[in-house]
Amino acid sequence: METNETPKWKYFIPFYGIYATYKSETPGKGKWWVVSILVTLIFVSLFNDKKKERSESASSSSSSTETTSGSDTPSESQKLEKIGSPDQIPFHKKFIELKDKYRKGENEIKKSAVYREMAAYVLSYIPNKKIENWEGKLKKLGTNEGGSKVYITIESEIEDFEIEFKTYNNDLSDYGDNTMIPLNSTVYKQLENLKEGDKVIFSASFITDSKKGFKQSNLVEQSNITSPEFVVRFANIKLK
Repeated sequence: METNETPKWKYFIPFYGIYATYKSETPGKGKWWVVSILVTLIFVSLFNDKKKERSESASSSSSSTETTSGSDTPSESQKLEKIGSPDQIPFHKKFIELKDKYRKGENEIKKSAVYREMAAYVLSYIPNKKIENWEGKLKKLGTNEGGSKVYITIESEIEDFEIEFKTYNNDLSDYGDNTMIPLNSTVYKQLENLKEGDKVIFSASFITDSKKGFKQSNLVEQSNITSPEFVVRFANIKLK
């Protein structure tokens, strides 16, 4: 490896001429001051060169750290840009806002007002009741007895806030809504090659609800805002 360090013997070249002059032209016992000057100049040169080397080394290290930090650490906005659909991010952010607002409600009247705001928001934000190409993780995958129907839960997480999109897990709860995925359907076949924990891209449609806007499996008012669980009919699921 190459080095910029100056060989130590080069420091003595400039002073050799001075010493030679001292030997030839300086008589008597007053020669001591010439020796003092030579020694002082040598030490000053050595000190300045070492100081310069340390400064250059620190500068190089700092520059390398900044370059690595800038290239390897994506910003929060860059992370969000990689989320499946542009509609998904504002949806999450709104629920984060509603969650904070609900928890700060001074009494049940104000908290219930936030609940109604949530219901109105989902209906206005997704008027056609459909989402397409949203991103999530397959959290749960199961079948009823015999495997004639599949039930699943897909979890979507942005900024540490989780929203679940799921089917019912039994025929009684699913009566009339038909969210469970039947054998030989397109989505059933897609799920045959997936497992819990897989990151997926999915499309689905919501089911309207007179109080919640869109149907959720939560039975408690607060949970519909702080940990939403939307009951949906899945139309497409594929591995990300």
